[in-house]
Amino acid sequence: MFREPSDQVKAKTAAQGWTPRNTIKRDALMSAAELDGQQPAAAAFAPVQKQAPMAATASTWSYRNCAAARAVGAAPIYRGQPGYGAHMDGDRDGIACEPYHGQ
Repeated sequence: MFREPSDQVKAKTAAQGWTPRNTIKRDALMSAAELDGQQPAAAAFAPVQKQAPMAATASTWSYRNCAAARAVGAAPIYRGQPGYGAHMDGDRDGIACEPYHGQ
């Protein structure tokens, strides 16, 4: 059941500029140019620039050995990559767990 709002509520809403829905005057049909004028600028829909990834830092963990790295498909591991450890880089060239090419 709808009740009429109290005088106090009417005064408060009037002071804030509110109007009941049934008193809103509808405009006649708008032209296409008027509708286009209400649309936001195309720049509002521009894609957001993604931040560059953080620079590689020294890894805080490493695989126990090359067998463990190969078991998960991580070998070879380059210096600066997660899982790299100097103890797995026998020739100290920055590439750990290199494939062995026997002669």
